[in-house]
Amino acid sequence: MASIHLNLSRDSAIVISVVFLALAVPSIFAAWVDRRIPKIGLVLIVVGGLMTFWTLNTYPGDYVWEDVPMAFIEVIASIVN
Repeated sequence: MASIHLNLSRDSAIVISVVFLALAVPSIFAAWVDRRIPKIGLVLIVVGGLMTFWTLNTYPGDYVWEDVPMAFIEVIASIVN
């Protein structure tokens, strides 16, 4: 199986995947309220899910939900500095 390496840190990959998945929720609800197909929301779920899958396969180890807030803090700190 071919491996894709994007030069992302584990924390950056987690943050990107969570952001994509979080952005999918309002998009899906907006489409639902407007009675249309949530195309963008579905794309965001697929991209976020694939990014999560890639992260878990590229950076093996124990992941818990408690790691996500610290990952956000570390990514924001690296951007600010």
